[in-house]
This record gives sequence, structure tokens and C-alpha cells, in this order.
Amino acid sequence: MPNTSLASKILKKDKLALSRAISIVENRLKGYKDILSELYPYRKSICKIGVTGPPGAGKSTITSKLSKKYIDKGKEVGVICVDPSSSFNGGAILGDRIRMNEVYMSDNIFIRSIATRGSYGGLSDNILDIEILYEAFGFDVIVYETVGVGQIELDIMNCANTIVLVITPESGDDIQMMKAGLIECASIIVINKSDRDGADKINTFLEQYLRINDLGESVPVIKTIAIKEEGIGSLISAIKKNHIRLIEKKELSRKDDQKYRDMIAKIASENLLEKFMNEKRLRLIDSEVGKSAERRMSPYNLFEKIK
Repeated sequence: MPNTSLASKILKKDKLALSRAISIVENRLKGYKDILSELYPYRKSICKIGVTGPPGAGKSTITSKLSKKYIDKGKEVGVICVDPSSSFNGGAILGDRIRMNEVYMSDNIFIRSIATRGSYGGLSDNILDIEILYEAFGFDVIVYETVGVGQIELDIMNCANTIVLVITPESGDDIQMMKAGLIECASIIVINKSDRDGADKINTFLEQYLRINDLGESVPVIKTIAIKEEGIGSLISAIKKNHIRLIEKKELSRKDDQKYRDMIAKIASENLLEKFMNEKRLRLIDSEVGKSAERRMSPYNLFEKIK
């Protein structure tokens, strides 16, 4: 059992301790490395679902309905909602969370909104660290909901094992999204709000696209009307089927190995940068910043000077 008080409480399913630990890790406060190191051996291999797609597709509603289904089955669900950073304080803007009010008060769910803090891949830079806390807590399912920036959300693949791409019938006109790689990354494609005009058209387009790219059998297309809970059962079944397939192909183990490499690279980058940006170098940078734009040294030349 870990000696760190906060870590011990997390293993005993103390949600207040989990919330405090997330804040410490997210803000890189004193002791965050100790907490993560203490809890790392207690991680569990569980179902991790990434819900992604363009803004307005209904990701929050899908996340809420999925969570409700799992809770009804007696599962404990941990949700990580990644929101845009506030331009004033760097915190998360919680606009979409009100759409999850039907599950928010359940004892079997924990929802945390975290800020992207300038990350360009749709997720927070500290998401893998926060994942350690969730796994050690003992959730049965983790659901990641991305910020909804569309074409640049591909780093969700580093976290989730099953990627659910949520689109709408209107997405059929967005050819650029189709070229962004999201479809190729998806484990399941959901056409939400499928009672709208154009649902059959985009469904046909997707089936042809997937067949041409040899993805037809492995990437199911599911129609939903999430707000009415229509199609959510089929989505749950598709997620379960994909998770079983990943286990059989040992993909979960391979992905965990890659996460370990990624985390080592991230830790090395953080520590090397912290050591490099010492007081002397920061003063030299500030001296250039204090000059007019026309007189400033090129950033490349300045780096050569201070390295």
C-alpha cells in the first residue's frame, strides 16, 4: 500500500482525494511525481473509449448516454472531458457539462473537465498522467470526450482503445474532415441526429469509403439519435466487440508499451526544458523581448547564443 496519504485514499475510492490529485498533477504542484509513482503499479487494463468529432455533433450527449448505460449495468465510469482553455485563467470552460446532468449525481460516475492549455491535439498534455489516477482508482470504464476541434484531434489514439467518431448528417458536405485522418483512426463511426435529412446519404458514402479503403468490416457505422437514447445499445455492443478484438490481437498490450515510451519522452522533455531555461538564459531572452521587433535577434540565432 502506498505511503502517500492522497494515493492511499485514491485506492480506497475516495473521490475527493482523486479530485485533489488531478489538480496537483494538472498544475504540476509539489509532490505530483510522488503520487503518480506510488499509483503507477496499481493501474488496470480496462475499457477506454474516446468520443471525438466536429463541434455540434453531440459528443457530450453520446458520452452521457454511454455513461448511463454502463452505470445501469453496475459499472463505475470515469469521464475525462477536455475543454478549451479559458483565455483569462487557463482553466476549462465547462459549457458542455450541463448536458450530462442526468448522470452527474450518480455515485458510480466521476466527471472531470480539464483544459487543453494550448495543446493542439484535442487533449490535454497531462492526459496520460491523469489516466494513471483514474486506473488506480478502479473505474471499470474510462470515457474521454475531446474538445471538438475536428481535424487535429488525432492524439486521442494515444489514450483511448476504442475511438468513437461522432458526426451528423450535415457532415457529409465537409470533405475536408474526411481527409483529416479521423475516419481512418475511428474504431466506430456514429451518425448522430440521424432523424435529420441526409442521414441515409452520408451512411451510403461512409460505407463506400470504408469499403474502398478496406475498413468496411472493422469499422461499423451506427445511426443514433442520442438525445432519445436510440442506437446507444448498438453502440455499446460495438464497443464491447472492438474491445474483445483488441484483447485477442494483443493490441492493448502493444498500446500500453507505446504509452510507456511516450511518457518517458514527455518526462525527459519537461525536465530538460526546465533545466535549460535557467535564470541566466531567461534574462538574455527578456533582454531581446525588451527590444523593438526590428532590432530583436532571430529566435534561431538567440538559441545558438544561449545553448
